[in-house]
Amino acid sequence: MTKSRRRERSAVFLLGKPRIEYLRVQNYRALRDIELRDVTPLTALLGPNGSGKSTIFDVFHFLSECVQSGLRNAWDRRGRGKELKTRGSTGPIVIEVKYREGEGSPTRPAPNLRPVLKND
Repeated sequence: MTKSRRRERSAVFLLGKPRIEYLRVQNYRALRDIELRDVTPLTALLGPNGSGKSTIFDVFHFLSECVQSGLRNAWDRRGRGKELKTRGSTGPIVIEVKYREGEGSPTRPAPNLRPVLKND
């Protein structure tokens, strides 16, 4: 293991791993308006069928695709606004993520991960 890799692993050990602590989603599929605060490393999602539990995981997959291949590609793969937007909603799709880089660090918005999507 190289010196730089050892330093990097030591920094992660001292600071802790980065983690998402807040998620807000509006008008994305089954999620008309949700806000998850104080998200812990082990969070259980409970609810009836069709309430949006799987959609929360799709939000993270969508954001990952946005970072890897761009917003337009992720948007197109999901059928654009017609398939992504909550039925009957009038506002844009909003996804807001806040994370903490490690223990003791401030919570901050994820850079470039706050897409506000309007119909094509």
